[in-house]
This record gives sequence, C-alpha cells and structure tokens, in this order.
Amino acid sequence: MAVITISRQFGAGGRTIGQMVAKSLGYTFVGDEIVEMIAAKAKVSKNWVASMEKEAGGKWLRFTSTLVSKGLVDRVLGGERGDIDEKVYVDLLHQVLNRLADEGDAVILGRGGQYILKDRPNVFHLLLIDQIENRIKFLQARYDMSLPLATKAVQNEDR
Repeated sequence: MAVITISRQFGAGGRTIGQMVAKSLGYTFVGDEIVEMIAAKAKVSKNWVASMEKEAGGKWLRFTSTLVSKGLVDRVLGGERGDIDEKVYVDLLHQVLNRLADEGDAVILGRGGQYILKDRPNVFHLLLIDQIENRIKFLQARYDMSLPLATKAVQNEDR
C-alpha cells in the first residue's frame, strides 16, 4: 500500500499524469475531492473551502471575519453551519491527507501532500515542472484553449 503525491506547476499536466498513474496502478486518484472531504468535516460548503484555498494565507477569510461578527452569523444561520478558518482548514487538511495515506493505494494531487506526508513511509513525491511555452501548449491541446487564454491562465497561476 503506497501513496504518490503530485505537486506541479499549473499546466504541467499534474491532473492528467496523476489520473494515468492511478489508473495504471489501480489506485484511487484524489484531487478536488479533498475540498469536498474538508467541507463535509467542517460542515461548510465546498465553495467556501475552495474560495478560501484560492486566497493566499486566508486573507479574504480574515477580512470578511472583521466585517461581520461570528455571533451574528451564528444567529442568522443557526447551529447547522460549521466554522472554518485558516487553522481549522490546515488541521482538517492534515486529517484528510493522513487518512488517505493510512488507506493507501492513492495518488494525491496538490494541497501540500508532499509536506504533510513527508515523513510517512511508502509515500512517494513527484514534482512536475515545465517551460512556460510547453505548459501553454499543453493547455491549448488538452483543454482546447486559445493561445491568449492559455497564456493568461498560466501567467495568472504563476503569479
């Protein structure tokens, strides 16, 4: 029972290669499902977790939490809503990735798996990088993007 983590530059084919490796080994491929697992554990929407991930260091979450008090949100939404902040997110991410590693036979895409699982036995880490021109060509071919759109996507993600 092994686990493979894949870190990658945007457009380097991490998802494509990860899915191919998982299929050929009979492993489970886990990518965006991690967001769903965290959202379920935190009792928040997967969109909330995804948007929080997009904001470097949770800046958006810290900003919004200064605008509206947690007490007001709890009164309006009731007790059914979960709570998630940067620390809770990181804790849940550790729980989810370690559970996946315990189960084994998985290819995990991104989300810091190479750091969180760095000391675990039978976990192998891949880093996929490529020249910007090749990443743009990959996006054009794989996702049928125009040259300007693929270029902008790679440049935005690299930023």
